[in-house]
Amino acid sequence: MIRVMLSDLSPVLGAAMRQVVEGSAELSLAGEARRADLDLDHTDALLLGTETPFAGAGIVGLLDEHPRLKIVCITPDGRHAVLHERRLDSIEVTDVSFATIFATLRTACAAEVL
Repeated sequence: MIRVMLSDLSPVLGAAMRQVVEGSAELSLAGEARRADLDLDHTDALLLGTETPFAGAGIVGLLDEHPRLKIVCITPDGRHAVLHERRLDSIEVTDVSFATIFATLRTACAAEVL
């Protein structure tokens, strides 16, 4: 089970992501919070709304505190997303859809288990 936290997503995108997470047998909603109020201790993945999905300044700090965390930065319009991991790798999600974003998360989280 991948525990997903939602943060700073646009209202429409947040509602859609919540619906996808709650409708999945592989995902559970760890919570929703503004970025300043995040508690990521029991979270595997963070879906974070941001204007600049490649920006790394705040992301690096979150990954330093939670090295196993997967962070998907998503633009407000949902057209661009980037997966950030502590392994100093960022993967652009080129086909931005709910299915692709969650498939990318599943793959990244499964790699941690191996």
